[in-house]
Amino acid sequence: MSIAEATSMSISGKQAKGTSKIADRACRVTTKSYSNMPAKRQDFTIYTADGLRLTKANGPFATGLSPFNRAFPVDDPFGVRRAILPTLLRFPDGSMQGVGTAFHVDGWGTYITADHVVDVVRSHLGPDRVLPGTLHDADPNMPHIVLMTGVGVVFGTVTLEPDVFIAATKVTSIFEEYQDPLSFSNASRGRVAVDIASLSTQSTSRASSSISLRATRWIPELGEVVLAFGYPTLKVTERDRYVRTASISEELHGAYGRVLRIFPEGRGGHNRGPGFEVEADWPSGMSGGPVFNSAGEAVGLVSSSIAPDGDEPGVGYATWLHGIPELRMLTPRLHHENPGRRFGYAVLTFSPWRLHAIFPDEASATSWRNRTVASAEVVYGSHRIGTDEFMVT
Repeated sequence: MSIAEATSMSISGKQAKGTSKIADRACRVTTKSYSNMPAKRQDFTIYTADGLRLTKANGPFATGLSPFNRAFPVDDPFGVRRAILPTLLRFPDGSMQGVGTAFHVDGWGTYITADHVVDVVRSHLGPDRVLPGTLHDADPNMPHIVLMTGVGVVFGTVTLEPDVFIAATKVTSIFEEYQDPLSFSNASRGRVAVDIASLSTQSTSRASSSISLRATRWIPELGEVVLAFGYPTLKVTERDRYVRTASISEELHGAYGRVLRIFPEGRGGHNRGPGFEVEADWPSGMSGGPVFNSAGEAVGLVSSSIAPDGDEPGVGYATWLHGIPELRMLTPRLHHENPGRRFGYAVLTFSPWRLHAIFPDEASATSWRNRTVASAEVVYGSHRIGTDEFMVT
């Protein structure tokens, strides 16, 4: 089934919450001096770059119970759902399965997620194509990643428009060379260096809002509270393959976490990227979702977790954006020293001042200017996403 084909789907908002366990619990480390801290009443305001706002006052912190051992559904009157999207694997026959979460960062179709959410796109590539710095395009004739945009409130069975599902046209991951000790040759191989990837998508009429990314100058403090978002209930159930209908269950969840440990150089083994450990319930499906600090900036993303077990609290591991120099390769249009800003080509009128439009490349800006406002100028600079604020550079 191609994107252009209409799909009839039943959308439901509830299902049993999934859990996630890491088989080897011996690697888990807890810090009692922090895990025994009393829960505090605390409000969170999460800002997106275009001014949308979500406030969780009177949330789990208001109950007097520990808020770190359970995820909670998020009522979304301010549209955070437009920036944080369910991520699905679509097969050549049109069937799909949920794999995690991704979030929009630049206003031009670049999304961030965990690499392990999208590593299936490499499964059909030979080892000679999985090399350091490899970029590869999604092949519609092979399993590939799609993002599900918001459809609003529905009841019963509805027909989804073709552009509800946005295909990832390119996947970018961070690779490193290494020598396989079990190999009899001296040839180096590539492996994923950090559990993070970016997805490039084509512009659609369903433009989503953007999350403000804090790529530098944020160091987590022990005991600091962070907040993650994702889709632990994401599920696709095939109903009738003959008429191509399916039932999709998805519900945005939030989950607080308290920082327990910091790993600037990674945790070793298969976890070499910078990260931090939190006391949290980050169920399966939240992988790839943004992790916010109290300023409303995305400072990391959900990587893995150990589910709560009886009286044992859950543990989550986040990829830490601050320690990833290759982040510029994943998000080349962002102004990394200034969260919420991006570099681009603006179509400007200086007297009186007016920002008519902004584009990621000069050719698109010039073409639009020539068709629309011939008297305006095309200027390169830094733009605060979702506003008319622009600085010429």
